[in-house]
Amino acid sequence: MDIIKLRNEIYCRRDMLIRYFVRKGMRDEAEDMAGRTMIKAVESVAGLQDEDKLENWLMRIAVNERNLRLREMAQEEERMRPHFARMESGEEIDLVEEAAAEKTLEEVFQSIERSRNVTRLLYTLPPLERAIFLMRAYEGRKYREIAEDLKININTAKSIYSRSRRKLLKNYKEIFGEEARHECAGIFGKRVRHE
Repeated sequence: MDIIKLRNEIYCRRDMLIRYFVRKGMRDEAEDMAGRTMIKAVESVAGLQDEDKLENWLMRIAVNERNLRLREMAQEEERMRPHFARMESGEEIDLVEEAAAEKTLEEVFQSIERSRNVTRLLYTLPPLERAIFLMRAYEGRKYREIAEDLKININTAKSIYSRSRRKLLKNYKEIFGEEARHECAGIFGKRVRHE
């Protein structure tokens, strides 16, 4: 097995490697990734058992290099997002944005805690009430659409929404006090004209 010949064969497959990385969505990094793959292959070419399988062996190295780079990119992205927090609801909030909108760090944490409590309050509602409330208050759907989707009478949808909104407002005021009542409209939906 001629190592020099194999190294030249590896270099001759540079364009094939670039095409592979472009096809896999790494257009901006394709040349760098092909270079990384070739360096890894040249360093370990002595371990190649069968010269006839050079291309398959090289592609395995390319796949491994791509997977390694994807992990590195994911870690870089995670490091760049230290100011995000994941709520219990799964929603991500930008703490920097929250901090800019709020006056103090304490207020930011109070806001986060309120979001968590609102999520908990929503889950105190029975499933049908919660579904109707979310469809109306957060998705802005019309009563007619809600009634059709849930196969209920439109007046039933209206009364369930009204009842669930009253329950949430009452429970929210009990948790945060009467001074929080001005926040309630924003959190639990403003009164929407009945359609």
